Amino acid sequence: MADFLEFPQSTIVIAATLPTLPHCIGVFSVVHLMARKLDLEGMPKDALPRPMHPETTAAPISCR
Repeated sequence: MADFLEFPQSTIVIAATLPTLPHCIGVFSVVHLMARKLDLEGMPKDALPRPMHPETTAAPISCR
C-alpha cells in the first residue's frame, strides 16, 4: 500500500489508527453500558474454563 500511494508506511499506520481508536472506545463503551443496564455480571472464577498448557495443546512437529 505504501508503494502504491507513495507515502511512508508510518503515515499510513497513523492514518489507520486515528479512526480505529474512537471506534474501539465506542464499542467498548456501548457493550459496558448495556451490560450495566441489564445488570449482567461476570462468571465466578471457579466456573471459568481453565487455560490449557502449551505443552499439551501443541501439535507435534513431524519431520518427514
